[in-house]
Amino acid sequence: MEETDYHQQEEDRWIKDAAEELKRRALRNDFDALAIVAPPKALGVLKKCLHKEVEKRVICTVDKEMTGRPIPDIEAMLDGQTRAEELPTV
Repeated sequence: MEETDYHQQEEDRWIKDAAEELKRRALRNDFDALAIVAPPKALGVLKKCLHKEVEKRVICTVDKEMTGRPIPDIEAMLDGQTRAEELPTV
């Protein structure tokens, strides 16, 4: 018998709640663009939960753990990520 992972259950619940909040805000047009930074497993779960209106606004996803990092570090990482995505593929 496998032991219940309550931490994982709570994380999955939080992700679903976050997806629901993003849906509400997207339907109210609270944002035009969205960058999502999350650990790989959490990002995979979140992507499955996103409403179509949210999906249309996602401009960048980064599967990286950034918990506790200063906001300027996250902004710099996102700036580099979005610039790389704008470059044409050679």
